[in-house]
Formats: sequence, C-alpha cells, structure tokens
Amino acid sequence: LTKKSARNAASSKAFNSLSSGVDMKNITLFLSVVLLLISSMAKSQDYFLNGNAIATGNNCYQLTDIWNNQNGTVWYADLINLVEDFDITFYMNLGNQDANGADGICFVLQNLGNDALGTSGGGLGYQTFTTSLGIEFDTWQNTESGDPSYDHIAIEKNGDINHNTGNNLSGPVQMSAFNANTEGGQNHVVQIKWDASAQLIQVYYDCIFRTQATIDIANEIFNGQSYVYWGFTAATGGATNVQTVCLEPNIFASASQLQACPGTTIQLNAGPSILGDYVWTPSAGLTDPSIANPVANPSITTTYTVDFTNLCGLPQSSSVTVTIEDLVS
Repeated sequence: LTKKSARNAASSKAFNSLSSGVDMKNITLFLSVVLLLISSMAKSQDYFLNGNAIATGNNCYQLTDIWNNQNGTVWYADLINLVEDFDITFYMNLGNQDANGADGICFVLQNLGNDALGTSGGGLGYQTFTTSLGIEFDTWQNTESGDPSYDHIAIEKNGDINHNTGNNLSGPVQMSAFNANTEGGQNHVVQIKWDASAQLIQVYYDCIFRTQATIDIANEIFNGQSYVYWGFTAATGGATNVQTVCLEPNIFASASQLQACPGTTIQLNAGPSILGDYVWTPSAGLTDPSIANPVANPSITTTYTVDFTNLCGLPQSSSVTVTIEDLVS
C-alpha cells in the first residue's frame, strides 16, 4: 500500500461516513476534511511500494523481511533529470544476519515505471531491469557472478549483476572501509552524487568515498531519455535479512550551480542533517537562513554557503551559486 493509496482510502472513508443523513453541517464538515486531505497530499513526498516492501514510519521503508525469497521495491513518484546534478543521502540497514544473511539492496535508475519489481535471491530485485543503472550493496557471495567474499559495492547497468561482463562499470569494492561485514543491524549513511557535466557518479558509504564510474547515463543506457525513475530494490533467497532504507524529507541537496531569472525566487536545499542545524550565508534574501531549504531571492548572482552536521555527525560545508540570467528581449 502506497502513501497515496492510504490517503485515497481515508478520503473514501470520510465520504461514506459523511454522506449518510446529509445536511448543510455535514456537507461543510465533509468539504473541510477533503480540503485537509488535499493539503496533506500536496505537502507529502510519494513513494510507490511493490512486492514485499512496507512503510514502517518515520520516513523508513522495509524492503524485505526475514523470510526466504522476498522481493521489494520502493520508487519515488517524481522522475529524476539526468541533465542536472543530484546529491542523495539516506540511511541503509542491511540487517543483522551475517553468515546466513542475504542478499542486499540496490539503488536503481530505470525507465520501467513505479511498479517495477525484479527477481529475488542473487538478482537483488534488480536483475531483470534490462534498461537501468544499479548500484548494488551486496551482502552475499555469488561466486558465479564474480562476487568477492566481503560485503561489497558495484556499479552496473542493464540489470546485469555479473561482475565479469562489460555491464559492470565499477567495483566490486569492499562496502565498508573498515569492516568486511556490514550486517550488524545498524543504520549506515549512503550518499550517491551525480555530476552531470563530468558524467561522473560517485558512491560514499558512511561518509567515505568507495567507488565511482564515468558514463553518459542518459545516452549510453536510456537512449537519450533524461527523465528516469529512481528508487531501491532488495531481495532475499535461501538466506535472509530485514533490509530497510530511511529517506529524509530533504533527501535531495541542491546542485552546486543553479539558474534564476531576475526578480524570481529559487529554493535551496542543504540535504539532511543529523542535528537539524543549518547556517546559510549570506543570509540576506533568504526566507530563513537556519533551515535546510530556505527560499532565495537574489538580485545578483550569489554564492550561498551552508554549514551543518551531516548524517555521520561530521561538520560539512557546501556551496550553491545562483546565477541570475539576463532576460533576452
């Protein structure tokens, strides 16, 4: 059940209860409830859940439970534009089963839609996506696919999880810089950064760089299509784990370069903070320099710097330059 489905069910329930014995008071109350639901829908971020995936609250989604042959996906409602930079930071939990834990989670870009569901087991819920880019966080050694003995990260394309083929773009590398096992039941911070101009995708695990690949994703994978779906897949097979992702409301950080027309506003976003502490400078022209996503109204090209504590508890400083474009008559 998606968030949207739950809200639609609530709206239907409200209508059924209010439409019996209708009078002006009930009609007024009914309209108030509908307006409240519409307002809630407009402010929410929608994720579409498939297979065994469930929402567990607090922006977290369980992709698989501790059962055999589970398969779950979570897709964001809005498409991502590969012509623009993106910077996504989230929590990932790969479960607490080590020797009998499997199979892992993938971050995926795909064009199949928000109901896409792959294969269980070693396919990581991603294997059948023949037009896609996947970043696997693999916790099980499938030797026939060239997996190393340690939990690992690899960047792949077109649903091919075999590291011995040309579809393997980067890796596999050890997932954690310090530990061969990542199934300790803890949340880990993952950051995916895409530099559109350099055509470079990078992966950070617990705020430490792990691997990268240079590829023209839109043209080499999606045949020139720049808007694609993004989200997460996970699977279990003969071995299992409870595997989850937690996606902060401000999961997207602003690109380092933004454009705006004179006299218009543009929203900035620093990305998630473990403490919720933000200091934007200069503060002039910002609606609130102490929040993650202030609205800026610069009259000239301005570089804004934000200092905050990232999800690893480390101080971080990022800059966003808003270039004011001259109007062409």
